[in-house]
Amino acid sequence: MISGSGHNPWTDNFIHTEGDRTQPSINADKNQPVIILIHVNKQNDEDATPFIEHNYLRHFRKIYESKGWTTLQCTPSYGVANNEEECSKAVQSVLACLESRGLHQNPIFLHLLGPRSVQVYNEFTRAVKVETDDLFQIYGSIIDSAPSRPSGIIASLRKTFPTVFNVYIALLHILATVFPEFFHYPPDFDSYEEFCYNKNASPQLYLYSECDHVVDSSDVESVINIRHRAGVQVDKKCWSDSDHARHLFTHEVEYMSLCQGFVERIVKS
Repeated sequence: MISGSGHNPWTDNFIHTEGDRTQPSINADKNQPVIILIHVNKQNDEDATPFIEHNYLRHFRKIYESKGWTTLQCTPSYGVANNEEECSKAVQSVLACLESRGLHQNPIFLHLLGPRSVQVYNEFTRAVKVETDDLFQIYGSIIDSAPSRPSGIIASLRKTFPTVFNVYIALLHILATVFPEFFHYPPDFDSYEEFCYNKNASPQLYLYSECDHVVDSSDVESVINIRHRAGVQVDKKCWSDSDHARHLFTHEVEYMSLCQGFVERIVKS
């Protein structure tokens, strides 16, 4: 287990590999995948609970570490994920971490957990797009319980009164520019649409449920259709009995098999 020093935008930012967690023996094989687990902490920076995050994500690390693959755990706080500048800095720190350990040319996969992780995914694809020398290629993504359409009063305003909404966004832009510490855009809108039409065309695996109380399965299926029409290779698994972000715990064997099979198939191809 390796942790950075100084200011760290992630609540819990570790390299995890099979074996000794103090001095991890990272697999030097450039064909071995690296999986970045992304989960946005619901708490604010000062109230973050890294132990809970670590305990939750260790179940997902097991999926890949049992195969001898490397995992990088990234759990930005809600505040960091919703701030484009801070989120960009955090993603750059993750990429720098990979490069410093010689993992930047390995097949990279993103495993998203929950709808808020979509914002971080978008930032990763933007960051990788501007890299040179074929560094940091995203080979595929696993999307668990995401994405979700924006909801609430602001979403209703946008749909019913688009002109009023545009005025609201323009006003918010001015306020965010003058008082960035107090105002920011509602991130759900831009992040959801950017995810739907993201130019990164690497394969995707969607894991979701009909009884998810947070993310409606129709929202996920809508995105699947959009990505499929864009020419993206899309796999999916929809359960009927697992709750939000609990699919691994309800269908452990099948969930692990789907994730491992997805990664192995892409790496071999």
